[in-house]
Amino acid sequence: MNQDQVSKCIKDFLETDRVKEAIATITKCKITGWEGWLQVEFAYYLETVVYGKHKQKFDWYREYKINTHSSPNDEESEEKSKYIIPDFWISSDQGDDSYYLIEFKRSNSRSLPGDMGEDITKWKAHIEQCTDELKCGSDPENTYTNCGVFFVGIDTNPSDLLSSIKVNEVALELVEVPLEEGMLYYRIGFLPIENKASS
Repeated sequence: MNQDQVSKCIKDFLETDRVKEAIATITKCKITGWEGWLQVEFAYYLETVVYGKHKQKFDWYREYKINTHSSPNDEESEEKSKYIIPDFWISSDQGDDSYYLIEFKRSNSRSLPGDMGEDITKWKAHIEQCTDELKCGSDPENTYTNCGVFFVGIDTNPSDLLSSIKVNEVALELVEVPLEEGMLYYRIGFLPIENKASS
């Protein structure tokens, strides 16, 4: 997939009736801790709709560890600082072993921009050290190419409704999706990999 196709895939997923109805229930009942559910739903959507019904050819993986040199958070344990774990890898049409990465975040407490900012900071630090190289902890012999990172956040109680905000230089676009009662608000942004040809 290319960057536009991945972006469309994420947006189409968040606008399915299945997800909208679940988010409406989550909002109404003030359910917390639903990020894992969101990731499993996205995996189901990739496998059954994008790959299954549309027959789009791509590979996807969930939560494969990427080796990194250090962590931007000094309070993390030494072992945890050796890797970061994107929620999803999606194969890119830019060449063999090239991937887009996706990070999902959810919030019920108006903390979404800050939570997304932590992920953006983590990835910017990794890219500064490793440029576009991805070395998977379970496959140390191979090096993969990072084509960029998507940041996707859903807030059931947003603190602001500005159409776009910048968090650590990444523009996070606000998307509003009508529900039967109320609205689903999510933000999506993309961190490109600069100077890939020189890395």
